[in-house]
Amino acid sequence: MIIHQCEQGSREWFEARAGVITASMFSEVRRRLKSGENAGDYTQAAKEYAFKLAVERIGKTLLEEDGFKGWQAERGNRLEEECRIRHEADIGEIVELAGFVTTDCGRFGCSADAFVGEDGGGEYKCFLAPSKLRPIIVDDDWGTIADQVQGCIWITERRQWWDQCLYAPILAPIRLDFIRTRAYRDDEYIRDLINDLLLFDALVEEYREQIVAAANKRLPEQAAAPEPEPEPEFEFNF
Repeated sequence: MIIHQCEQGSREWFEARAGVITASMFSEVRRRLKSGENAGDYTQAAKEYAFKLAVERIGKTLLEEDGFKGWQAERGNRLEEECRIRHEADIGEIVELAGFVTTDCGRFGCSADAFVGEDGGGEYKCFLAPSKLRPIIVDDDWGTIADQVQGCIWITERRQWWDQCLYAPILAPIRLDFIRTRAYRDDEYIRDLINDLLLFDALVEEYREQIVAAANKRLPEQAAAPEPEPEPEFEFNF
């Protein structure tokens, strides 16, 4: 893995994310259409994300940053810091800021909220949507972030567990403002995840080639756009 020591939301963080399939999008990447003549195909949202990444891999910068600005980002930064303090108190250990982490190939990454010792990490969620709060609070169901959490465990290589933490200050009157559960490394799950991610990465590269081909159609032959760099060969070990 490659650890990019940068603050989330900083210029360095944005640059590190450009063209990278990030863990927060792994569940969207794996989502397929379930019915109709295009059943089994990627959703429109997944295709748009793949195209966005293809553009970023060519331009080597993020296509847009607006999604990380505004009151939601400010709220997230403030509450994540509060959640980190609660996490430390709950487990009796100091947690470290992790920045942005990528695989050696640079195609997959995660914004790890925390590292705990040599074996663990932490994911902090400060959800507002009832559809995301209800499964966790009522059913102890963390399935909506399973891809992200197992993805973080995979990308950070040797770590064996990840604390999933929900922080909802609005529930402080009933002492339910902080909930933590520990997810352990599941290599079978990770193998399936990697297979799906490699297929999606191939779609990103296909779009990148199409974009370059479209550019060449509009340029004189002597000024043709450079060919995409060949996809590096890599394999993932457990």
